Amino acid sequence: MSKIKFQVPTHDPQTGELNPYFEELTGIKNPLSQIDKTDILYLRKNLMKGLKTPPSKDKNLDKMPNQKWHQIISFIKSGIRIVGYILIPFDLVIAASVLVFSEIIGIVEELV
Repeated sequence: MSKIKFQVPTHDPQTGELNPYFEELTGIKNPLSQIDKTDILYLRKNLMKGLKTPPSKDKNLDKMPNQKWHQIISFIKSGIRIVGYILIPFDLVIAASVLVFSEIIGIVEELV
């Protein structure tokens, strides 16, 4: 039977903390342990920043949809749909009209 080889991680990718078992598993010193602790904190801080990058200035932000109005119109559309479905057993024509109206509001929602 052959041994399965895998790479022992030097650090926890979530927290950036050094793997305390690296030296025990590999027989060599963890290369990250030789880096100054302030450098590790600096690297971790900048790596975490990289995960939450703001939108680049190259995009046309004025063409982006307004999230607040999009949400408000979406809630209104959902409320009208609920009313339309409630009306189905009572009057099919009115219910269908209300549901068509909610779809028109859905189109407006995408334009906001």
